[in-house]
Amino acid sequence: ASELTNSNFRTGWGNKNGSFLVPFSFHSKDGRHPLQHVKAIKSLMDLKKQSFEAHMSYSSIRNITTLLGSKVGTWFYKRCLLRTTFFTSNIVGPRETIVIAGNPVNFIRVVPSSSPQAMSLFMVSYAERVDLQILMAKDIIHKPDFLARCFEESFYEMVYAAAWRQKEEGFGDSVHSIHRKLVHKS
Repeated sequence: ASELTNSNFRTGWGNKNGSFLVPFSFHSKDGRHPLQHVKAIKSLMDLKKQSFEAHMSYSSIRNITTLLGSKVGTWFYKRCLLRTTFFTSNIVGPRETIVIAGNPVNFIRVVPSSSPQAMSLFMVSYAERVDLQILMAKDIIHKPDFLARCFEESFYEMVYAAAWRQKEEGFGDSVHSIHRKLVHKS
């Protein structure tokens, strides 16, 4: 906080939100292993992070809002969000547990009030823990509990598959210690 009050600090106050679009496939027609899909999406995400797409989306919205007003900026941003079918966000938090006024913070959650998509995923990592939050429109997705269980099972399958691969390559935590961490989390 003291760095933010310093006049030489360049980032300034407030939320700065940039985004980029990623084509997403929900099913496998080619019979590939799910981890291969994760690797393909991760390599695409790494390329997107190196590009200026997120910076340009933030700058475009900021410039439109500055030049044409907040109503036009809000309308433009909302139109961009309405053109997507699925939204996901990954927020990386601190690795260590933080303490506020002498009280340890147990978890950090994203609490969206509404979303124009039928389904949104929010993943927050904090203190070596990952929380997956799913926001679904019940009038569009008729069995949200079933779909949420499918997401959870798929997540565990990917974690276990990645752990087995690390064990086979001779580095990383063992599958049993990862299982203990996941079970302890639940």
